[in-house]
Amino acid sequence: MLTRLTLAAALASLQLPTSLLAQRAAAATATQSSAVCDGSEIRRIERWRDVGGTLFVGTALVDLAAVLSVPRDPSGAQVMPRRVRFVLGTAPVALAGYLIAVNAYPHAGFWRRTLSRLKVGETTSADVRTCLHRPAVATTTGTDAWWTYLTSRPRPLGGGVLSAVRLSFHDGVLAEVRQTEVTHQAAGHGATTPATTEVAERHHELCIPPAPV
Repeated sequence: MLTRLTLAAALASLQLPTSLLAQRAAAATATQSSAVCDGSEIRRIERWRDVGGTLFVGTALVDLAAVLSVPRDPSGAQVMPRRVRFVLGTAPVALAGYLIAVNAYPHAGFWRRTLSRLKVGETTSADVRTCLHRPAVATTTGTDAWWTYLTSRPRPLGGGVLSAVRLSFHDGVLAEVRQTEVTHQAAGHGATTPATTEVAERHHELCIPPAPV
């Protein structure tokens, strides 16, 4: 009798952790299915962008200080050549910082994976915020919200095709995904009015009205 009670207690103690593990696994699966991404890719890109911006701005400020500190007297003629050589020597650092900053942008593969994980009617605004952080443009009216993210890197001088995705939320839940491509004219090449082309869209059964202009 004692042996049976001992075995029953042992089995009960084994079943409890097993059930807890099953519950945790189910919760983890549900979280994984609803989440878009953990945001690590965007954080990495933001760090590189900060590094590049710091290099560029820091070098520019040092160069400016070097030029402004040239004496405003006859001795300045002897100091200026050294300062010019200093500025020319630090120019590659500033250029490297600039290139790092402007090229720190999510690649096309990241956007393909991320957009494919968006689930209309399931994905929440908190999921999107965790993955993509702050949108480029955000509009809110009551319980409806519209977030726009740039999915291609803007060119410094303009021109080319600029891609974007516009997410619509109702009560914090994704209601629509709309991708667009905006063609910009490069500087000095005629009209600058962008031509917008709709690429794809997904709707929830209860679509929210368009964002107010």
